[in-house]
Amino acid sequence: MRQISLTNAVKVTGVKRFVPCFFAPVATPKGLVDLRGKVGNLPYTIIDVGWWFQFSLPNLPSVRIDYAHSGLDIRIPGDGNVSSSFTDNRDIGKFVARIIADPRTLNQQVFVYSEMTTVTKIYGLLEKISNEKISRRYISTVPFCPSSSTKNPANTSVSRSPETNFLRASTSVEILAT
Repeated sequence: MRQISLTNAVKVTGVKRFVPCFFAPVATPKGLVDLRGKVGNLPYTIIDVGWWFQFSLPNLPSVRIDYAHSGLDIRIPGDGNVSSSFTDNRDIGKFVARIIADPRTLNQQVFVYSEMTTVTKIYGLLEKISNEKISRRYISTVPFCPSSSTKNPANTSVSRSPETNFLRASTSVEILAT
C-alpha cells in the first residue's frame, strides 16, 4: 500500500507500465490486485526473480567469502534436495529489460531465474571449490507444507491455470509456463 502515491504519479505522467517493488515469495499478485482496486486500471508487470545466489551462500570456516555473505542465518529447508530457482543479482537488470520490452508480459506476473539447483548442490560445489567442509543446519518443511512428511515435493502434481500464464503446483507455488 505504500506504493499508492507512486501509482498515482505513474497514471498522471502516462507511464505505460508499472513494475512494483515486489520483494516477496512467488505468489498470486493479491497485493497488486488490492492496489489496482484503489488506483484504477493500471498496466503492470510483476517480476519475480527467485532466490538470489548472493543471499544463499553459506559461510566458509576460513571466512574467505564473508564479503559476499548476506549475513542471514542460512538454514537448509528439508533435506536440501528440492530444486529451487536461483538468480545471480547481476542478471536481474538484463531480465527486467527483456521482460518490459515484451508486450506479452503486460498485466502479467513473470518468473525468471538464472539456474535451477538444490541447496545441497550449492554447498557441495562450494566445498569442492574451497576444499573446506561447511556445517549444515536444517529446518523442517513440515510447518510450511504439511504434506511434506508424506509426499516428495519433487512428485507434486502440476496443472496449468487457465486464468494466468502460470503453472500451479498443488502446493500453491506458481511458476511461469514456458
